[in-house]
Amino acid sequence: MLDRADVFVQNLAPGAIERLGLSDGILRARHPRLITCSISGYGSEGPYRNNKAYDLLVQCAGGLLSVTGTPEAPAKAGISVADISAGMYAYTGVLTALYERERTGVVTSFEVAMLDALAEWMSQPYFYGRYGGTQPARTGARHASLSPYRPYQDGDGGQVFIGPQNEREW
Repeated sequence: MLDRADVFVQNLAPGAIERLGLSDGILRARHPRLITCSISGYGSEGPYRNNKAYDLLVQCAGGLLSVTGTPEAPAKAGISVADISAGMYAYTGVLTALYERERTGVVTSFEVAMLDALAEWMSQPYFYGRYGGTQPARTGARHASLSPYRPYQDGDGGQVFIGPQNEREW
């Protein structure tokens, strides 16, 4: 039995939820207050909608590997950043939908695409390239546009990272 707080979140392969008979329309007909969230790799429309979407594939498609790694070789992020970004947007969407339903009675169905979520996070490199005149370079652990934001070797052979954002912090 569903109650007021129930939410349905799914991230099955494209079309799978419909084949299971669990589309938004069918679920909403049985449970009018149910909030639904569909997470996919590339969204429900467009030429990539049916493509598989593993984290590394989305990191590549979203341009992340163009700004990570060293000048010699790209590197994926050390965490599943595409999965995490999509999960964060789904989480905030669910919280917003719960708030909206409680406040107005309006029930929401929404989707989150991994590529859209990661693309949002790539806005700084995009704007750097678009308005800075050059594409951001892969700089390892250094920052592409801030200095002395990078690792330095200390006297004992270890590393220390210095990351001031502005003159006041320096």
